[in-house]
Amino acid sequence: MDQYSWLVRKKAELSAALGKPVTWDDFARHIDIEPRALKNYRLPESSSNHRTLSKTIRGLIELRVEIQSAASQSTSPKQHDGQLSSHPSGGKEANAPLSFNGDQLLLFRLAGLLVRHCAFTLEADTVVSGISNFAGSNLGLLGEERRTLSELSRLALRSGRPDVFAEIHQVVYLATTPCGQWLDFMDINSLGLGDLPLIDPQTMTPTEACSALASNCKDASTLYEEALFREFLGILEEFPRKKSHMIYTKVREFVIRHPMVTPIDLNKLSFAPKVANFIHDHFYEPYCSDHVGSQTIKICNHCGSEVKSGPYGLACSLRACAESQSESYNETDVKDGLRRASLGIQRFWINPGFDEVRLFDALKEAGVDQLELFPERDMTDISVGGYEIGIDLKSHGSPEVLGHALKDSIKGLSGFKSKIICIPDRLVRRNEGYLQTVKEISGRRDILVMSVSQTKHHLLELRAGGGC
Repeated sequence: MDQYSWLVRKKAELSAALGKPVTWDDFARHIDIEPRALKNYRLPESSSNHRTLSKTIRGLIELRVEIQSAASQSTSPKQHDGQLSSHPSGGKEANAPLSFNGDQLLLFRLAGLLVRHCAFTLEADTVVSGISNFAGSNLGLLGEERRTLSELSRLALRSGRPDVFAEIHQVVYLATTPCGQWLDFMDINSLGLGDLPLIDPQTMTPTEACSALASNCKDASTLYEEALFREFLGILEEFPRKKSHMIYTKVREFVIRHPMVTPIDLNKLSFAPKVANFIHDHFYEPYCSDHVGSQTIKICNHCGSEVKSGPYGLACSLRACAESQSESYNETDVKDGLRRASLGIQRFWINPGFDEVRLFDALKEAGVDQLELFPERDMTDISVGGYEIGIDLKSHGSPEVLGHALKDSIKGLSGFKSKIICIPDRLVRRNEGYLQTVKEISGRRDILVMSVSQTKHHLLELRAGGGC
């Protein structure tokens, strides 16, 4: 799609969100671009006055159009009645609207704000700033984000609490602590957020709960992931369909199993130079020790991540591993060219992938046949027998948040005959009512909600009966 056609499409999306036609000048005002500059962006490439949209400007246009869409939804009659429409995905996913109260909708917006700022801070090398955002920059607060913080300030003051929302840096810091310590004036218990932070204090990336909450705000639902993966998926489109799926699975599995790599490790991938170079440049970054002058590194024996000192002593830097495995590491010299996975990759691939590949390995070792990891470029986490069984592993700290997310959509899992939502055993042990809470809130009868142990037992029973 050429640049002009792309702009026409975005203008049409804005018109749909506003419920009325918009002129090009209206469009320019909504996306904070001078009308004269927008005219140059619309000119044919052959014109001497044509200007090419940078990735940054494209991203900001998409973000502002999505924000307007979300704002339009939040002011619709159904929204005032506490209704939030489910995402349109067609087929079996066209469920009835979800019900959320005003506090929950405000929490979704707060989570979206945190996800966006984590994305730009980690992936675009910007800093968290309280200045107003302007066109062409990732720095600062959008108007919608400033309104979100203002509403939180007003609610806090009305509840007799101190206003901690006037400073974005303070909000980001507080988000690393349990929600119950600073958002107790809001309805957080219905979402099971009391003991959960929205930002991982060690990696400063959004937690599973934060990402799930942000997915209810269209402006933030895909921004974080697209910042890193859009170009990679575009590269895969250059290959035949079957091969592109194979490359995706192989790359993702490699990255999950190798949080730390050397050039020798990367050379083992044997991919086309364009793919290999992208992995090297964007999925990994040069390793830099937290300790000046240190020539050694502690590597976790369970997952291959770095073991670091924390509030409670040494612990694996991969949260899922630290929560489920006992401390075990080897201390080795830092090798030349050592690289570690970027924080974005850790957040979206490696941390959830720790449980996914462990389940895959366990099922394979148990003799379950026709297993595939991340089929159809992550249609689900694990498939068994083609489209017979799909397994989607979820490691949300809050079963309430997960239940609401599943009520809205089960995404690619809907394409499988038998659908399993699989929860790590550690989360079920921590909360005995986890599985039942997910089942009740989601209200879905087309899925099985099981722990990892139950999933293994279920599949082995099917295998014994000739089912897989």
